[in-house]
Amino acid sequence: MLAVYFISFNVYFSHLGNFMIYYLGFTADTMGLIEGVGLLLAMFTSIPAIRFIRNDKSSLIILFAVVINAIGLLVIGLLVSPENVNPSTIWNPMLLIGVLLVGIGYILFLQTITVWSKRLYPEDARGQFEGIRIIFYVLIPMVVAPLISNPIIKNNGEIIDENGFTAYLPTNTLFLAGVVIVLLTLIPLWAANKAHK
Repeated sequence: MLAVYFISFNVYFSHLGNFMIYYLGFTADTMGLIEGVGLLLAMFTSIPAIRFIRNDKSSLIILFAVVINAIGLLVIGLLVSPENVNPSTIWNPMLLIGVLLVGIGYILFLQTITVWSKRLYPEDARGQFEGIRIIFYVLIPMVVAPLISNPIIKNNGEIIDENGFTAYLPTNTLFLAGVVIVLLTLIPLWAANKAHK
């Protein structure tokens, strides 16, 4: 679950700033505010989630997180474009909703899977298993995600800049690809939930 979810996350999130600045036309500070507000509000969802985690409902929270994340990516991928945003303000409802939903999915997923996996570590080898978790959380996604995102950007985001040079920008297609990949997280979730039960 960690590997599949974070492959999806690394496909779009590392390009979100460039998408907002160079494709949508926001300044770096406005982009930071939009991301910051979305993630700050999303953090509050972790409070009620604690009760579900304590009641052994981790798979239910992860299901919710993946679906909410996918909806947020769909909102950005389908409803946010240079034609319908105002880069001079943070008040862009569809973009804010999309970033908020993606943030909620991210925070709930990370919080829940961290607790769930750490409960499974053997007491005498917690450090070793934390290292193994990092392979799936960081290494695999950072290697695989660019193999997916780079061709998508090159095939869908080619522009000629004001100096006549070819440049490549992340476009909405990247977020739609993120939807497909994040939904693949449901396959290992089904297997993990079955094993857990």
